[in-house]
Amino acid sequence: MKKLHLSIMLAASISQATFAQSTLTKAEVTYEKNWRTLEHKIILTQEFKTRIKTKSMQFDFSNWGTNGNKLPEQPEIASYNISLKEGVFGVKAGMKTIDAFKILGVPTSEVALNDSDVLYSFGRNLWLVAKNDKVHIVTNKNNWISSTLKSLIAFDERNLNSWKIDGHIEKRATKQQVLESLDGEFIDDAKFRLNADSNDIGLEIEFVKDSFSKGAMLIVNEFRYGNLTDNVSMDANYINDNTQGRYDTIDDMIRKNTKNKEPTLISDLPYYPIFTAYGADKQKIYAYDNHLILIADDEEIKKIYIAETLFHNTNSHATWKLGNIYAHQASDEIADKFEGEVFGVDDYWEVYTDAFKYDFYFKKDNETLVLDELAIEIY
Repeated sequence: MKKLHLSIMLAASISQATFAQSTLTKAEVTYEKNWRTLEHKIILTQEFKTRIKTKSMQFDFSNWGTNGNKLPEQPEIASYNISLKEGVFGVKAGMKTIDAFKILGVPTSEVALNDSDVLYSFGRNLWLVAKNDKVHIVTNKNNWISSTLKSLIAFDERNLNSWKIDGHIEKRATKQQVLESLDGEFIDDAKFRLNADSNDIGLEIEFVKDSFSKGAMLIVNEFRYGNLTDNVSMDANYINDNTQGRYDTIDDMIRKNTKNKEPTLISDLPYYPIFTAYGADKQKIYAYDNHLILIADDEEIKKIYIAETLFHNTNSHATWKLGNIYAHQASDEIADKFEGEVFGVDDYWEVYTDAFKYDFYFKKDNETLVLDELAIEIY
């Protein structure tokens, strides 16, 4: 075990969809990796600690809100510059992940993509892929998780979109400004690559059409730094065969506890999440496969969300079943189950019962409305 001392300002108290500021706290960090099980542990010994295990990051808030302690805030970014020489905000390809955390703070979400690659986010606008515990790719473009899952991640209140490439080119710069300021070339009409000394490490800029201009002017929108030849994607084996087909276990547990007026805790479940994130209002977000999300206050499950798909480049065909509700179920069948309790029109319904609120989202399958996504709030 190796001990490190970090002046690392980490995640702050979470308010409505944002992080609130708190006093800077120095924390002693212990980092440990079990090379047999590939388990990691990062423990901040004062107000906050996290445990990173093979497929997920667990956030421990056991003392938060009960003893008045404030969590350390995220560090200020010393420089928002991006370059081949200095990397992204000082985070360079090949740097150890723990050293990247010294600069960026604690990530707001984490998921293992495959045997070697782990994806971290800092808010919703900065994504870091680590390969074998070293920085591999840093980008502001999310290529891995769905918009549904991304929308649940808490915002990072730092202005991570105020980046400049080589001190000149910022978001919404024109192609002409890029050509005048940067040494590189267009590899297609909407992608510019800076000239690099190494084929292993590169920096690319992507353009989009400016929706505010009358013509089809292209403006800078995204960057990707690091290994540009590696198309890192989610391995379907990490999300298949986890909880799919066994949602009834979760349903039975929640209904039994609700009937007995007892909470259902994340730690009570027999499954391990593959994605974990901070959410708004002190919530924690857990995804268990390509469809199932559980949202918890502290450890108590408060909401179930089942989506058509949560991860890109994976099989999106949903076959889930939760109690007597299942994927692509006809709306008429659901209406019969909740006769007289359905509120809503067309493709969105609400149902209120003594212990749950249901939100049904439908889509058209030929001429039939079928269930696409489901949310259940637990009172």
